[in-house]
Amino acid sequence: MEAKQKMSNGDVKKAGKLAEEAMTMSDMLEKFKSELESAGQDDNAEFNALRLCSQDPYPGDGEKAEGEEAWLQEHSYTDPAWIMRGRRHGYRSTATRTPHGSWRGRVLSSLGQYVLSEVWLRRASRLTEGNDYEALLLFQQTRIHRFYDPLTEGTSVQKMSNGDVKKAGKLAEEAMTMSDMLEKFKSELESAGQDDNAEFNALRLCSQDPYPGDGEKAEGEEAWLQEHSYTDPAWIMERERDPTAAAMEAEVAQVLRDTGSHEKALEHFTLALELDPGVLDYWALRAQANFTLKNYREAFRDCISVHKDIRPVAMWKIGGRVLSSLGQYVLSEVWLRRASRLTEGNDYEALLLFQQTRIHRFYDPLTEGTSVQVRFTKYGRAVFCTEDVAEGQELFRDTPLVSSQTDDSAKAHPACSHCAVSLLTAEDYFGMDTFRRMNKAQKAIIKKAWPKVTAYPCPHCKREKYCSLECRTHAWRQHHCHLCPSINPPAAKLYDFCAKGTTQEKGMWNSMFSPMIMARIWANILTRVKELGVKGEPTKDQWARAKEPYRRFLGFGVSGFVKQIPKMLKIMQAIFQNTEIKYKIDELEFERRYYQVACNVQSFGPPCVTWHEFVAEFHRTARPGENHRRVAQEMRGEPKDVTFGGLYALQSSLNHSCDKNVDVMDAVVDGKPGVVIRAKQPIKKGGELYTTYIDTSMQRPQRRAWLYRAYHFWCECQRCKYEGDDCSICTQCGKKARKDSPFSVCSRCHRAWYCSPQCQKVAWKAGHKKICKAWPTN
Repeated sequence: MEAKQKMSNGDVKKAGKLAEEAMTMSDMLEKFKSELESAGQDDNAEFNALRLCSQDPYPGDGEKAEGEEAWLQEHSYTDPAWIMRGRRHGYRSTATRTPHGSWRGRVLSSLGQYVLSEVWLRRASRLTEGNDYEALLLFQQTRIHRFYDPLTEGTSVQKMSNGDVKKAGKLAEEAMTMSDMLEKFKSELESAGQDDNAEFNALRLCSQDPYPGDGEKAEGEEAWLQEHSYTDPAWIMERERDPTAAAMEAEVAQVLRDTGSHEKALEHFTLALELDPGVLDYWALRAQANFTLKNYREAFRDCISVHKDIRPVAMWKIGGRVLSSLGQYVLSEVWLRRASRLTEGNDYEALLLFQQTRIHRFYDPLTEGTSVQVRFTKYGRAVFCTEDVAEGQELFRDTPLVSSQTDDSAKAHPACSHCAVSLLTAEDYFGMDTFRRMNKAQKAIIKKAWPKVTAYPCPHCKREKYCSLECRTHAWRQHHCHLCPSINPPAAKLYDFCAKGTTQEKGMWNSMFSPMIMARIWANILTRVKELGVKGEPTKDQWARAKEPYRRFLGFGVSGFVKQIPKMLKIMQAIFQNTEIKYKIDELEFERRYYQVACNVQSFGPPCVTWHEFVAEFHRTARPGENHRRVAQEMRGEPKDVTFGGLYALQSSLNHSCDKNVDVMDAVVDGKPGVVIRAKQPIKKGGELYTTYIDTSMQRPQRRAWLYRAYHFWCECQRCKYEGDDCSICTQCGKKARKDSPFSVCSRCHRAWYCSPQCQKVAWKAGHKKICKAWPTN
């Protein structure tokens, strides 16, 4: 049984809720500013919308700006202002313009001259070194108008309440089928997706903040280095100083290195050092040569032989790589963090090495014994094969760190609140009225075939049910001790809402996953605080230690979403102000956790429920007769799935493709429901594993729009690359068709259009062949 897709986009009609809320961003600048300032001061802040969003121009903006300038001249906007005394005061030099000149950017935006507006607002931001929040916000608002106004023209998307998700999904679908409006948006975002400075930059998004306890771990790693003689300075022979000869030796060494003769290069780098040990570059070059030859001890000794106050960036990076290769990840992060700070974050190699080290530190233990490895790419975390994989081969299994049953599923199919095991009884399935009408013989048949189900409710509130005393104990310790309504009365409102079995209620909630999963995250953090032996108010370090397991789940979205569901915010605040240790749930904290869940949650359930066992046993023991026939007639088909939403440490690292190569399937992991990832097709060693985040039966424009809105990236997977939007544009060459003569469609996949047989042949050879098949339609 295949696990469901990522829940924030599983249903086309509901998938766009995050994006639609982006269109209702509040204009309350002061509130936004204060939230962002708080985020900037928070050591654990993962998301800062204004800092994350790029101000880089898009390809072709130069030509567009010229067109807009021509429009301004034509409409007399470029004449200098006239004032009394008969003099014209036109600001001719940028040096004399007010530094906070965002006013003119607002004028241009109001006139629809968005490219020039961005130029002015970008200038205002740079003159204030990015510290003018009004300029930053105005720039992003202008960019939103520039790209989204054409998409929402003729619709009510901007004014729409998110409560009516079906209506919203319909309008968004209609907007996305307007290919002429999407064309401009598409081409510019495709270019942006290929640009290193595009909207999303994984290296900028990922924090370099140390984890709680890293100080003690670093001390342990330093002791290991001393024990294994890594901390002794490098030894070199004393020779008469000769800078000229040293330079010649270094030059020879670099030639030998470039030709692959690393051992001989090392000899000449050593000789250059002996002739002129005061040149720091020679130390760095020899350290690099030793590292290449895997002489890690000698390479590290070379690095520490130069005092840290004058140690060049290259040596900090080499030292970090050495330590990472030795498995001393905390010290490696210290060295690479120093390299990043010395270059003010502009050394991309240092940034990348840091994140690669952090990936090894936290994900290598998770992938041990599997055929996969997590790596850091320009798009963030990604999962790769470490060997050739056959179709159907199991790649890894995963269990959730935290989970909760979806509210609509809980109403239809009872399950263990902790581990997701089915607790569906015969009475639940057949219904009490039907069950009462059956005679004793028929009830006996059902009782014999139906597996025994024993539910263990919470002895205090009776609101939660478990499959065993063990699950009940674990759930109590992890989160329920803080959420049980008998102990924390404000939690009753949360349970009352979840019991309704709805995913939408105006002002309360409008997501497929249950708000209970967010409450359990906060409750689990409180449990971890208590396990630290905290007495009184926890320190900042203690809070950070308790939150540590959830730092790996990156989530980002548009600020202000919480204003759509203020009632749920109040419920959560009341719950966590009534706990033994108070947890402050402000708007920023609520949105952080919400986006953490929305961007990472994976739906799952048990692969086999009690009904499956009943059907198998019933057919095995069936006998001819009226009683068995009557029971068979009363069967109403398969019950609704048990659906839980969970956060998985390893599975959440899978990236998206509209042509996925793995299946995420429900499975039993360590005796409890979880997920297993299997290869959907053969995958070569080193190949990346891809799942899908959305319903991929949609056409390319809709798929890309949903992904960009909900996950903030423009899909450039193989399928999107070689499919088209509609018959008005050639998928291969981009030629536009005449209105009375649309282009021919690929007869097999019906997802690409070509102006000529030649274009079709070129596209087929380039890659369309790999993705051309009869795709399902919704």
